[in-house]
Amino acid sequence: MKKALLILLAVTLAALSACSTDGGGANTTDTEEITTQEDTTEATPEYTVEEAQKITADHKQAATNAFASSPVCSAEDLLFEEMDGGVRITGYEGDDLIVVIPDSIEGKAVLEIAEKAFKDMTALRAVCVPESVRKICHGAFDGCNGLTTLKLPYSAAIYDIFDEDGDKTSDGFFGYIFGASEYAINAAAVSFKLQTVIFTGEGKNVPEGAFYDCNDIVALTLPDGIEKIGDFAFSNCSSLEYVNIGDTATEIGEFAFNECASMLELTLPATTKSIGLGAVQGCGALTSVTLPFVGGSADENTYLGYIFGAESYTLAGGFFPLSLQSITLLEGCRSIDDNAFNGCLTVREIIIPDGVERIGLRAFRNCKKLTSMSLPDSLLSVGDSAFIGCESLAAVHLGKSLKSMGMQAFMGCGVLESITLPDSLEKIPASAFDSCTSLKTVSFGANVKEIGKNAFRGCTSITDFPAVSDNVTVMDGNTAIIK
Repeated sequence: MKKALLILLAVTLAALSACSTDGGGANTTDTEEITTQEDTTEATPEYTVEEAQKITADHKQAATNAFASSPVCSAEDLLFEEMDGGVRITGYEGDDLIVVIPDSIEGKAVLEIAEKAFKDMTALRAVCVPESVRKICHGAFDGCNGLTTLKLPYSAAIYDIFDEDGDKTSDGFFGYIFGASEYAINAAAVSFKLQTVIFTGEGKNVPEGAFYDCNDIVALTLPDGIEKIGDFAFSNCSSLEYVNIGDTATEIGEFAFNECASMLELTLPATTKSIGLGAVQGCGALTSVTLPFVGGSADENTYLGYIFGAESYTLAGGFFPLSLQSITLLEGCRSIDDNAFNGCLTVREIIIPDGVERIGLRAFRNCKKLTSMSLPDSLLSVGDSAFIGCESLAAVHLGKSLKSMGMQAFMGCGVLESITLPDSLEKIPASAFDSCTSLKTVSFGANVKEIGKNAFRGCTSITDFPAVSDNVTVMDGNTAIIK
């Protein structure tokens, strides 16, 4: 499975790479020009972040309330047989559209749903399987083409599949309980009307391709305890707007949510240690992401484009969805590395947590829609060209501990009107605020010892600049501002 999907994705990646316009250089100097890109930032996302949050909240509430007022099915309507320790459901003879299976019959626990137990019951609209059930057999819901909502124990539905000789033939996949013989026909087997799936109980892993091509499911809630989401686990779930993965995940596989074109938000927990290449590639409706770090891990592939499918930060600009507006990093993040958000043309908000100490080279380069930035008091350094080309950046809070700032750090931030540099900063580097044409007010403490070459070149709107003592070295290119 993985090999075939990777071949298809390789073609897509090559095409996207060819269309990328963000070259990005390895070195930065104080004479670097601001490069231009194809401007795709005028496209209007289908949803604002607030609208997406409302849709997500509605899905979450619906999952919580599902079957809350539905009566338990009468045992008289169920066919069953005894098995070791309980009973197995073998059929249903009632006419209810919503079926809530009891957790016990005649004092015996309901442990299993037999093969083809609900086969071709097209009138069924919703089924709730109790947590007492340990296994839902192959094809239990085969032909239930009217099914819209399903609530069931995760471990009873997604389990390793073995042949008669006891040899494992497949990892678990969702279509199995609908009669599919392999993951590749999930789409054909699962009811095309099935929109909401709620898993109960506990689980550890979502196997590779488990929900591959389940392209009609809109909302899905995973059970408690999920640690790993495998490669391609939700690939091509094109209608999936909402997925709750819980708060225990440690690993998100490659292309795990590839082409989930309707997914509005993605929240990964602080427990996450790694995110695979292309985990959210093709998620064209994604408005916001919440992440424990930027990129593949805290230490490798530390640029956001990696999780969108870019194998290099220089290609990342062609991979970000135009819908992406907000990024939140969780507490525990310590560094925003080089080129972390380089080329995120449409992002308006990036929330940086307390504890971040470093912002690397070109970290926010050409984030053209970024309007404000509040950096934590823990921040010690900002790299060269960190905010170069952030042409909508109107407000910046630099914290109180900043010790070093790189060249061209805010070059070309044309709407920035004021800047307050902390007392801890001793040097304003070359071209730091070059071409900040709207900058009116500058404030810095008595510890500044040097104002670098062209630090305020082109800042023609400055009307309020601190008095500069004779102990401060002022380099060329600032005489029009500093008098």
